[in-house]
Amino acid sequence: MLRVASLGRRWTAERLRSFGRAGALCLLAAMSLGASGLWAGPVQKETSFAFTPKRVATARENLSRYAWARTVFDSLRARADYAAGRSEAALRAWIPDYAPTRAVDCPRCGANWRGYIWQWSLDDPNALRCRRCGARVVPDDYPRNDSLVVRDPQGRAHVLPVYRSSEGKQYLLWERLAYQHLQQVGRWLEALAAVYAVTGEERYANTIRILLLRLAEVYPGYALHDWTHFGTRPWPRAGKISGWNYEDAVFLVKCGKAFDATAASPVWKTAERDSVKRGLFRCGADFLTAVRPDQGIVNDIPFRFAGVAWAGRILQDHNVMRWVLDDELGIVPFIRSQWLPNGTWIERSPSYDLMALRNFHEAVEAVEGYSDPPDYQGADRYEDVSLLRVRRLRQIYEHPFRITYPDGTLPPINDSHAGQKPPALLAEAALSWYNSDRALFDLATVLGDSSLSRGSAYALFHRPPDAPERLQKLL
Repeated sequence: MLRVASLGRRWTAERLRSFGRAGALCLLAAMSLGASGLWAGPVQKETSFAFTPKRVATARENLSRYAWARTVFDSLRARADYAAGRSEAALRAWIPDYAPTRAVDCPRCGANWRGYIWQWSLDDPNALRCRRCGARVVPDDYPRNDSLVVRDPQGRAHVLPVYRSSEGKQYLLWERLAYQHLQQVGRWLEALAAVYAVTGEERYANTIRILLLRLAEVYPGYALHDWTHFGTRPWPRAGKISGWNYEDAVFLVKCGKAFDATAASPVWKTAERDSVKRGLFRCGADFLTAVRPDQGIVNDIPFRFAGVAWAGRILQDHNVMRWVLDDELGIVPFIRSQWLPNGTWIERSPSYDLMALRNFHEAVEAVEGYSDPPDYQGADRYEDVSLLRVRRLRQIYEHPFRITYPDGTLPPINDSHAGQKPPALLAEAALSWYNSDRALFDLATVLGDSSLSRGSAYALFHRPPDAPERLQKLL
């Protein structure tokens, strides 16, 4: 059996099994008994692994020195303030009782949802707008004259409200609006986490607490579906919040950031923390790990690695982390099979490469420094895991900058888009992880600015405050 010494202490893992029915039964047990057999042992002390003292200090120093950092933070704070200014009842109302979905056509012009037809705005939160015909579609203006009965993973029946047209076609308008609302909740949680980490103001932590507790109430009951097909047992692609499980994984990362940022906050009661772990992170981990990592579209695998890694880190659960770190189907074999030694994506498509990398840093950082809890002493115990020791990872994050045209754009080959550039995030991550001059040059190149006068929320917490001075010395 393959041993991966480069991740830290030498470890072995059993070949990952396809959980199938067993995975669904595990989820049933977790929800019906209020705890999972995979989550046992003494209560672990709550500490933040993402918003470390070093990262918070980096954010505060960047804020004290740079206008770009203050612009980024002001935007985050405005979003956090909007959420924190809502009442508890209003916040809970943003999160529906029933499963959201994306698969809804326009009831006015018939445009198919797969054409990305829907627009939504926080300024008009209870309406959808069709890009094709321009119609403003307010679900509550339509009669709830039909319903769809689906069953959640526990086998319980849920009734989804439906509008049926005179032609007999069903429209899940309220479920599509619920999807938009959940996406906004995710944006709030990310902003609240960042602002709380910097300021320590408990009103932000309490808003996080309200939102996560509500999610823990309803998320276990969301029916599994892959667009329009509903079922009770996990299968490849099936998710809870849209119809594709990679979106659940992305959402879990955002929830994880909020939970992690408030790890030491006094607003939480122990029972509330346990409820969120059980109803949100355990539930998400159970259904995401019930299918193998390789059962799905290759570009969505990195997203699922990230979501499961965040859930496993929060739960401090060896078996969840094993899905990510498995010798044969985990993240290291994925890196070595999907990228060539020089960092080229195996499909030779820059656009597909960037899709795969969009959230991949979240997986890398979620497992960084992970060790199994002291009560787990199996032969396959994980100790001080670090993917940064995997040499190819560095090549992956540097390669897109090596293949650009003189204008900084990537070659539009193999279904790639013309005019696309490597995102600054790749250089920001490489600079944070490896602190290399090359990453610093790549960042300046993609920003088109040797003073590094622009940034992002990731840069706020990760970009070394002395980066501009270092760069000037190298020029």
